[in-house]
Amino acid sequence: MTRWVWAVALVASCGLAASGQVLFHDDFDDGNADGWEEYDGTFSVIDGAYRIQSNGFCGDARSVTGSPVWSDYVVQCDFNMLNRAKTAVLFHVEDIASGCDAGRYYQFEVLAAANKVEFCEMAYSGGFCNRLITQARAVSDNEWHHLRLEIHATTATASIDGQQ
Repeated sequence: MTRWVWAVALVASCGLAASGQVLFHDDFDDGNADGWEEYDGTFSVIDGAYRIQSNGFCGDARSVTGSPVWSDYVVQCDFNMLNRAKTAVLFHVEDIASGCDAGRYYQFEVLAAANKVEFCEMAYSGGFCNRLITQARAVSDNEWHHLRLEIHATTATASIDGQQ
């Protein structure tokens, strides 16, 4: 499945595209997050931004949208991490459920407090990921950033504010 997810952030203007066509777009200007499945958190749309907030460790706030038929695609979103939080985009989602990292998927995560980004494989991990790539990267919180995540078969490439 190629659904994707956000966790612990404000998100605005999200979209997916493949082969030059838009597969999904939501700018939240309509005041709702219709079309998103929400797990383990607090969710709201305020002033055109989708707020996704965890209720604590293993209260992994996750919101999912997408279709299992999508294959090679690009995710682009504007995000704003709040108070040194973590934000993540999940992809190649095979399964997802309520609970601490309950599901089988890959994720690209931005860890503001640790000044790093990671690609992880999650498999009902209970809060731990199989780290595939970790890279130092400072991303300021309480400021808007642009994320681009390209997924092509078994390869994923991420950039934040144009920096890969």
